[in-house]
Amino acid sequence: MCGYATQANRKVQRKCISIFARGLGLYMVRVGIVLAIFAIACMVWAYGEVQTVPLASDGDRNRWQTMVFTTLCLSQMGHALALRSQSRLTVELNPLGNVWLILAICLTTVLQILLIYVEPLRHFFKTDLLTPTELLVCFGFSTLVFVWVEMEKLLLRMWLKPR
Repeated sequence: MCGYATQANRKVQRKCISIFARGLGLYMVRVGIVLAIFAIACMVWAYGEVQTVPLASDGDRNRWQTMVFTTLCLSQMGHALALRSQSRLTVELNPLGNVWLILAICLTTVLQILLIYVEPLRHFFKTDLLTPTELLVCFGFSTLVFVWVEMEKLLLRMWLKPR
């Protein structure tokens, strides 16, 4: 049964609308493609970097896979942070407006780093040690997704601005 949900200072919205309504389906496809492009770019860079460094052990061949895995995980954290609002930039929001989301992002990031650097977890998840430079590259590629979403908000704001 469809009903109406209201919140303070927000428009009335129908509860039974599709998840793909209001352009969300197109948004998911668009951001999915952007995320894939950044992950593939990270993979190409990492694979090339691994090939130039002499192999110290068998596990070094999997470093590029660990980098892509880390980039995908951290990209989703940046995406979650950027999506706290559909129209307002993250810097315009109260940093503690959703404490649970911030804690979840921090916890997931710490757990991802533990997967790389804690021996039992590294063996279980078959990840490989990353150098500080490689970890920074992962953070850099991941940040691009956050920046992309924020730039989309700015462009949408400029497009919808009354003339």
